[in-house]
Amino acid sequence: YKGKRGWRSNVIYQNNKNTANAAGRWTQQQRVKGTRPFLLYTTAGDEKVRTDHRPWHKFLLPVDHPFWLTHYPPNGWNCRCKVISLSERDIKRMNLKITEPGSVDLRKISQTDTVTGEVIEKFPGVDLGWDYNPGMAWVAPDIALGRELVKLPPVVRKTSISAVNTKLQEQVPSYRAWLANMSAQTPEYAARSRFVAGH
Repeated sequence: YKGKRGWRSNVIYQNNKNTANAAGRWTQQQRVKGTRPFLLYTTAGDEKVRTDHRPWHKFLLPVDHPFWLTHYPPNGWNCRCKVISLSERDIKRMNLKITEPGSVDLRKISQTDTVTGEVIEKFPGVDLGWDYNPGMAWVAPDIALGRELVKLPPVVRKTSISAVNTKLQEQVPSYRAWLANMSAQTPEYAARSRFVAGH
């Protein structure tokens, strides 16, 4: 590469800044989703917007729609797209319409890497490795897992939590040590210190 000095550091910095900002926005949007249950995808609106991202401009979907699991921006290097949370009143005031479910294509396509010949499965318009939600990724994995477990039906949840707790004790020495330490401190806490969903 013959470009300016420090270009790589700048790309990494911008990427980290953008994903951190997106993660913070997602956390806020989750906190207010009771009153602002919709998310609006917006591009920067200029000539630099990627052709693949233009169709998503003004996509308006419920905050819990699967689209946000894989298409929450940034959706690639130097992607400038953003997501705004809206209430039903905002939608009426802005004269927007909720996106038809049929127009949201969440199918991956097969693409052959021209250098390696490897066949890659990816979402159209999303750069390889960017098909995730930065906000969810920034939440501690144990909290994210707990939140998912708590959504399960009661009978399944009880069995699942038990299985997760057993696996953690078998495979994560730090968890096993923490559990033993807590158990030694207070017997009452020992009963509660097992993996608790959402804690």
